[in-house]
Amino acid sequence: MEKVYAFLDNNKDNMVKMLSEWISIPSIVEQSDDAQMPYGKACADMMSKAIEDAKTLGFTLRNNHENQMVTIDLNDEEAKLGVACHLDVVEANPQHWSTDPWKAEVIDNRIYGRGASDNKGAGVAALFALAAIKHAGKKGNIRLYFGSAEEIGSPCFRYYTDHYVKKEDLPPMIVPDADDIAYGEWGMLKAGIKGRFEQTGEKRLISISSGEAFNIIPGTATAVICGVTDDEIAALKQRCNFAATREGDAVTIFVEGTSCHSSQPRLGDNAAIKLLNILTKLPFDGGVDEMLQGLKELYTQSSSYISENVNKDLLTFSLTGLYFENGELSTLHDSRYSYDISGEQIRNEMQKKCSTMQCDVEFMLIKEPHYVDKNSDFVKKLSGIYEAFTNEKSRVIEMRATTYASQTINGVAFGQFEGENIHSHNENISVENLMKTAKLLALAMHEFLKD
Repeated sequence: MEKVYAFLDNNKDNMVKMLSEWISIPSIVEQSDDAQMPYGKACADMMSKAIEDAKTLGFTLRNNHENQMVTIDLNDEEAKLGVACHLDVVEANPQHWSTDPWKAEVIDNRIYGRGASDNKGAGVAALFALAAIKHAGKKGNIRLYFGSAEEIGSPCFRYYTDHYVKKEDLPPMIVPDADDIAYGEWGMLKAGIKGRFEQTGEKRLISISSGEAFNIIPGTATAVICGVTDDEIAALKQRCNFAATREGDAVTIFVEGTSCHSSQPRLGDNAAIKLLNILTKLPFDGGVDEMLQGLKELYTQSSSYISENVNKDLLTFSLTGLYFENGELSTLHDSRYSYDISGEQIRNEMQKKCSTMQCDVEFMLIKEPHYVDKNSDFVKKLSGIYEAFTNEKSRVIEMRATTYASQTINGVAFGQFEGENIHSHNENISVENLMKTAKLLALAMHEFLKD
């Protein structure tokens, strides 16, 4: 492995440069009717950039599958291992960042920018790891998979397995999107609550805006209300922490929390729920009262709606978007759940609660948990590779987040030394962890080529 590691060490600056270039492409998934740009131009540009960089590194077998998935091979032999990364990213509000999220900056040996750790850093590491294996003249084939829509539930991977290679024909798959060996990934449910309300009273809710995406806990929330006095606002401020400004009869309420990945909501502070706690202390008519109170109960007492016996540590139940405009309510909901809870159970209880709020609920995605035998030869081999590289005992876990591994039969998340602030402001990864990720992936590739 000396030759492999030396190649990576000699290309450290090139890896940082490539990651910086990838960060500059704001590859956020957008709706598109163009079959060649299924997730918008930026995601298509990112796929083209990956192909271009693979060519620069000397790879001749590069395939772009309608900008859904890019595959890169060492040669035309059957692949002994697959490595899957996603090159799409979540939204980034520049107002909350200390740096420009779309212009990478290296500060104190850390690379800042959207996608630095989730998951473009791992993508760059995987590409250079494969280049190192190629440079060392190793025999056999490894295939890289670069997808363009993981953040919205991985339709890009399903497209690939529907049109090109069946799941059962995929090679053993690792996904460098976790810091451990994840034999299990929780299920995921995405939904949205909608309702229409007519207000006639003096106190009226004009608008609410909070949240950026299904998988981000909101870090800020804003509401505009009418018909409240300065004394009422002052009384509210004695009980709740928020900022308020007045323009005529309209009062704007601003609440700040802390954003984070929705699979780990306890790491954040949900601004949308904090806003609900404020608004439910004011009397509105037209069913708005009941709607706000119902939402507050749903997201502060969620475990009781699913089952009295559910372990709270096995379920997340997150309000990730809250919007109200012209009398119309809409929300974003994200749940992650372990093996002893079903998506159908969550669905039924959400429908029951929403019916009491004069609201409907639409379910966009219900994906059951993904598990691989943690005592399988595949997982044991990865554990040995991890321990040989780190000189530490490997952790074989189930994780709340969902990766491309869940789109396979036997895939596991493995091989990334993660950065900080994933799905939040100031996302970053250290140069050291970028290099460690590349070397661990290269070692895994080398070991699977031995078989």
